[in-house]
Amino acid sequence: MQVGRDTGEIWYNVAALFAQVLNDGCTAVLTSDFKAQATEAIQHAKDHYKQGGDEDESCRNKLRRAHIRHAMSILGCWSEVRPTNRSDDVTEDDLRQAVDSLDEVERNLWDGIPNRMRYYWYLARSDLFRYKNSIQRALEMAEEALRIAKESQFPSEVHFAADRVKLLSKLVSGKHH
Repeated sequence: MQVGRDTGEIWYNVAALFAQVLNDGCTAVLTSDFKAQATEAIQHAKDHYKQGGDEDESCRNKLRRAHIRHAMSILGCWSEVRPTNRSDDVTEDDLRQAVDSLDEVERNLWDGIPNRMRYYWYLARSDLFRYKNSIQRALEMAEEALRIAKESQFPSEVHFAADRVKLLSKLVSGKHH
């Protein structure tokens, strides 16, 4: 077992399980303690991937993925387009963590980022702007995600991003009336 790649993957998988339960909305486990455990697991994954990142390109790629998935899990943008934000679930600290993860990818891990990860980065950025009530910017980010998905021929991502763009377009046009 290699510290970095292998240990990071273990922590990432633990975090992914937590995130899936949180995303499914199982109220029996939706406690702040459970959410804290999910955040701790993804932080361990990021720390381990960072250790292996200099000499292992796969660690660098997985570190990108962990940062993006961390932001997505915090913002609840995993698998469905919700007409309203679950703002009661997302704290200012959550928003700061999401910003930090997305900024880290943009500043230090952007070079060589695969299209699918860029797609998810833009989608998470879109949700972040939506939580901050910058609906126009959220729409722009979702449109970029849609463009990437279409160019890359990612069918399920095209469908999801198109739904997101449609919803945000309605919200933007609703603000002008």
